[in-house]
Amino acid sequence: MLNKLLLCLGSNRNKLVNIELASRKLSSHIEQILFSEIIESDPVGRDPGVENYLNRLAIAYTSKSLAEVISLCKNLEKELGRTPEDKISKSVPIDIDILKWNKQILKEEELKREYVVKGLHTLPLF
Repeated sequence: MLNKLLLCLGSNRNKLVNIELASRKLSSHIEQILFSEIIESDPVGRDPGVENYLNRLAIAYTSKSLAEVISLCKNLEKELGRTPEDKISKSVPIDIDILKWNKQILKEEELKREYVVKGLHTLPLF
C-alpha cells in the first residue's frame, strides 16, 4: 500500500535554484510525485527586510513510512544548506514540510495559507 502525502517546499534564498533542486531530489527518492506551479508569497508575519518566498506543493505516493519521509526531508534540507540558525536569520535556502499524511493533517495552519490554497488548485485532487 502506498502512503499519500502533501508536501510544501519554500525558499527565500537562491529561491528558484533551491526549489527546483529540492523538487528533483524528492523525485529521485519518492515513487510518485507531482508538483504544483511555483508561487511567490510574502514571509509569514510580513517582517520588513525578509525576502519573499517561492513555494511549491507536491502530492506524492510512497511506500516509505512517515518517519522515513521526515528523515528524507530533513536530510535534503541539510544537503541544500539549511542550518538551525536559518530560523533566527529568516534566510531559508529550503524548507520542506509534510502538511498531510494519508488522511491525517499534520500542519493545519499551513493548509490555510494563501500560497497553499493557490498551489492546491494546480494539483490533482488530494
